[in-house]
Amino acid sequence: MAEACDGKDQSALVFPNRKSGLPMSNMALLSVLARMNRDDITVHGFRASFQNWAIDQTDFAEEIIDQALALSHLSYARPSRRPYRGRDTFEKRRDLMVAWDSYCTKTEAARRAKDDLIALSQHSDPHKRGKELERTLNALFAACGVLITEDFRRTGDAGGVVEQVDGVIEVDHELFLVEMKWWAEKISHAELGPHLSRLMLRSGVSGLFISNSGYTPSAIEAAVGFLNQRVLVLCTVDEIVVLLERGDDLIEFLRKKIRSARLERKPFKEIL
Repeated sequence: MAEACDGKDQSALVFPNRKSGLPMSNMALLSVLARMNRDDITVHGFRASFQNWAIDQTDFAEEIIDQALALSHLSYARPSRRPYRGRDTFEKRRDLMVAWDSYCTKTEAARRAKDDLIALSQHSDPHKRGKELERTLNALFAACGVLITEDFRRTGDAGGVVEQVDGVIEVDHELFLVEMKWWAEKISHAELGPHLSRLMLRSGVSGLFISNSGYTPSAIEAAVGFLNQRVLVLCTVDEIVVLLERGDDLIEFLRKKIRSARLERKPFKEIL
């Protein structure tokens, strides 16, 4: 935002009127909605959505939420708060805005990821479909704050590619090497094997395998046996799509899958 304002007239307002530099008219956002042909939403609805989210899903004090919405009239409804209105709550309000930004970003990323995952079934090129699966899931991981790195290749001394990794995420300080496959057939123990080998080359790294077609009994049996050495979680694209449709939390979903693998020795427990 600071870069966007560079070279322009400075103002105490974040979004001033473009012509006068004064506050925007109360018709400004109504005009935006009219140009968008959105008669199903209101400006007040934006504010109500923020307030509901802040009260229901955060631990910020209502005083901070009120100030973020500039609801100064509430000081009369809550007279016990009037002596505190002189406090500078800028840092707390900034923390609230950071949390709101993170929530909005994850919500939009989840919607986009769900649409992209559903659309993948229309791809006719298997290679492009696989790369698009990696891109979509890594973007979702990044929005949720767990992505460490996207896909990368490791080359040998002679310069050739000796290993390709689809992504790396971190859940509760535990690193997971991620493998993603969109195949017509279920993943067998033979297809699972290279992922297990990559895990064994790295000390203390766990594994996450995501398949659109599920797993054969032999693959699940191999995964159970591998739990004697490392944590391994098997997941499907359908599970992630259902998760996103419900609006559930991806990180909590992964935690449940990890606990199932650790405690119940069930690397492929469908928990939704």
